[in-house]
Amino acid sequence: MVQLERDLFLGCAKKNSDKEFHGILYHLLDAGACCLEIISKEKFLVNLIAPFLMNKYNYNVASRILSFFTAVHDLGKLSPVFQAFILKNEPHSFFYKQWQSSYKYWNDINKFILRNKDNFHHGYISTQSLLNYFYKKCDKLNIKSAITRFLVAIGHHHDKFHSKNSLDSLHYFNEIRYFDINESYCGLKNWELLRENFIDEIWRIIVGDFLHMDQFIDDFHSDNHELTNNYEVIFAGLACVSDWIASNENFFPYEAVVKNSDEIKNYFFDRRSRAQEVLQDKLYWGSEKCRYFKQHSFKNIFGFNPRSFQEQVFELVKQCQNPSLTIIEAPMGLGKTEAALSFLMSPYAQQSRGLYFALPTQATSNQMFTRINTILEKLFELHGQKVQLQILHSNKNWNDTNIELMKNYYKNDKPLSSVTDDTSSTYDNDTYDDINSNKSTLSSPWYENSRTGLLAEFGVGTIDQVLNCVFINSKHYFVKLFGLAGKTIILDEIHAYDAYMDEAICKLLQWLGHNQCQIILLSATLPKDKRDKFLTAFNNKQKIISSENGFPRITNVSWNKSDSFKEIIASSIDTQNKKTPTKLFAIANFKEIVAIVKNNIKKINNQYYGNIGIVCNTVNTAQKLFEEFLNDDFSKEDLLLFHARFSLNLKTEKESFIKESLGKEQFRNHINNLKSSRPKFKIIIATQVIEQSLDIDFDYMYSFLCPIDLLLQRMGRHFRRCRWDLETAIPLEPTQFGIFHEACDDSHLPLFELCRGTKNVYFESVLLKSYLVLKDFLSKNNNIIDDICDLEFLVQSVYSNSSEQFSKKRIIESEKEMFANNVSTAKKALSVTIDSPMHKKNYHNWFMNLFFEREDKVGNSNLPQTRLFNKTEQLILIIKHNNKNYTLNYHNKLVELPHLFTEEKEEIINILHCQITVPFYVTKDLNNSDVENLDSHKVLKHYKILNMEWNGKYAVKNLENTEIRYCSHYGFKYTKNKKS
Repeated sequence: MVQLERDLFLGCAKKNSDKEFHGILYHLLDAGACCLEIISKEKFLVNLIAPFLMNKYNYNVASRILSFFTAVHDLGKLSPVFQAFILKNEPHSFFYKQWQSSYKYWNDINKFILRNKDNFHHGYISTQSLLNYFYKKCDKLNIKSAITRFLVAIGHHHDKFHSKNSLDSLHYFNEIRYFDINESYCGLKNWELLRENFIDEIWRIIVGDFLHMDQFIDDFHSDNHELTNNYEVIFAGLACVSDWIASNENFFPYEAVVKNSDEIKNYFFDRRSRAQEVLQDKLYWGSEKCRYFKQHSFKNIFGFNPRSFQEQVFELVKQCQNPSLTIIEAPMGLGKTEAALSFLMSPYAQQSRGLYFALPTQATSNQMFTRINTILEKLFELHGQKVQLQILHSNKNWNDTNIELMKNYYKNDKPLSSVTDDTSSTYDNDTYDDINSNKSTLSSPWYENSRTGLLAEFGVGTIDQVLNCVFINSKHYFVKLFGLAGKTIILDEIHAYDAYMDEAICKLLQWLGHNQCQIILLSATLPKDKRDKFLTAFNNKQKIISSENGFPRITNVSWNKSDSFKEIIASSIDTQNKKTPTKLFAIANFKEIVAIVKNNIKKINNQYYGNIGIVCNTVNTAQKLFEEFLNDDFSKEDLLLFHARFSLNLKTEKESFIKESLGKEQFRNHINNLKSSRPKFKIIIATQVIEQSLDIDFDYMYSFLCPIDLLLQRMGRHFRRCRWDLETAIPLEPTQFGIFHEACDDSHLPLFELCRGTKNVYFESVLLKSYLVLKDFLSKNNNIIDDICDLEFLVQSVYSNSSEQFSKKRIIESEKEMFANNVSTAKKALSVTIDSPMHKKNYHNWFMNLFFEREDKVGNSNLPQTRLFNKTEQLILIIKHNNKNYTLNYHNKLVELPHLFTEEKEEIINILHCQITVPFYVTKDLNNSDVENLDSHKVLKHYKILNMEWNGKYAVKNLENTEIRYCSHYGFKYTKNKKS
């Protein structure tokens, strides 16, 4: 037993509100222990992050080397500047007195305490110290070696956004480029020697019994091991996550006692056991649970036998043994979702880390989240397993299924949080503590934060969550990439995005390929050029060119392999074609639309029957049309308006009503004369929020003219019952689908005068080409659209430029405008996304390169912008009446709210339910006097409060040139005063 130098126990890494402290050596070992246990649960990570180590050593040695690199991440805390920062107000603490008794260090610390100097980020000191150490060991250490690149990665694990002006000029450590850090921050020679002793001790404890440090350096000091950028990026994610887990005091109680050499080794062993327990019983960390899918048939998992189309997909699934990209194109309602999820049964997925299912909107994410939960709950209950399932979008806390999963998690554990967040802490509801659930799916609050959500084994959410991984100024992008590595990732409605997002998706596909993911893209209406672009971006070896014709279609390509492209034109022999009568209606005003709808729907004894869906292109159009129906003596009970400008509570309630009452189960009950919540009569006027991915069915449906691919998606909500397995003898002949367009000009192209905002949403050239193709097609095909035979033809006809009818002046001019816009936005996407994993760097390591790119390209203050659209702002809308605060319920009745300064959780949540998304062109007209800021409130300080007055019918606020109204029927309305 060897007595260690007492200096090894100097230094405080963390402190809590109870004035308790955690020693640096102990925190470093905690992080190393977490890393080792994560790798132990997910053994593929060693090969993913450091295959070069596996080529030289066995798994045990390689994993311990990664644990060592992770452990030394916070070595820079052993510096005068950090110790002064953490101890300056703690003169009675153990560590303060300990430093005072160590004269060779105290003066350097005390200088910073007396100057009250701001803290310099310790991560950079970690890297500088480690580079110095390793270069002393080997003066031939190469700037491209795995050692130097991993050392730089760990120094940037906090992903701080610093101005380069806050650092001195670049400096070379004997050809190893890094920051020139002021010596006073790091300390003089005695501090450098102290940190070197720490490095030696950490290596001794974690790796020393298996490999000598000098042997490791000799093996890896050169640049013989060419690394792509993904290795150091994914390693940074592993190190950062290990640090976050180790930093949770609920998991790893603080320690400051001096120990001998055997005791400190036993401490590391005990912390490994603790880390194993935390990962298993607190975080339910993924452990290749996808292997259970292989043990069941398609019918066992999804509840029905596969269609012929799904069987053909499944034949491909059985062959997938490597990272691959599959694109599934099939009509709406044919079962693309189940076909995509069947990839969890592939040979490759048996060792994968789980699933993330990405969708275009929050509404579609919410519905898919419920479906995935049902599948996982049923499967893992059979195996007695519990799995982590998260929903990821900004309004996740209002999702009923998510609330249930959080209840499933809570037993007697304290609420956990990965990163301090005042808002999210509101939902760590301690009223769940007594719940002892045996449910198989659960949601730990540790994953609730946006930085940790993608680490959950299974997840559903918006596509923005995964696109955030590749934006230059996305905080902790490497943690998110680490969270996705090795997973099955499904991107639904892949056709629905613009040139900006397409470019970002291509960049994401490149990274996911390098990170060994299995990816499935879904669409019913994908243009050929997009298909080829996505396949080529992922493959990384050759340009992929798919065939011109064939639908339904399955295409597949392996990552980084030439000649791996497969294309299957699938059959749908057991699926009845849905042949929809379709008609173009020229309209001059909204009153004509009301007349058309009234004329086409069923009426018996003066009573209307059926559920009618009308999809508008803008909120303004939807509100005006809603008003026209009211003016025609339809009651508010017969109408429902649904768009994005309702408060969160109303938006959630309207969305739930549509999904549940118009879904499969209620329709089945309806046709079988069972109790059903499906309305006898309802007109639902909505925007694009009901356009895609929602499994709902309308009896009659109409749409304003929009791009052909989106129009066909809207048609997918019409008579969707044709795709449901209803086992009924009732004929399912679709009713007419109506398309509204305005009068045409002299060149026989529709104008956009009544609905001017349409051209702000869609490119005019695509609208005009869609009109011409539809008009010509319907005239030649008896006004029928077949959802299997015709979809591909219609989409490709619009998105090609081969037709002579596209030579009209308006189309040519707007086509030029669209092309210029697409080029511009694609360039913008390239400028704000990170480089590909294969990109050669200017600074010889990824993190230094990105540090300067962030400053030069996007600055430090910008948030990642995953979509290019008109900016919006979240406000909390409060209605004032008789000196009290109110919100509105579904029936436009006032509901009293608590005082805004309340500290009660339930009351704060009720206030947060009043959030509303408002366009920036509205908020820019608001003066400081128009909004209220609650800077002293721990949660509401993050929001602006918009106060409006109640006039008996609606809430109103008059501004200088505008009037704002709000009610539960119309939502948020913004009107310019006529005099302005």
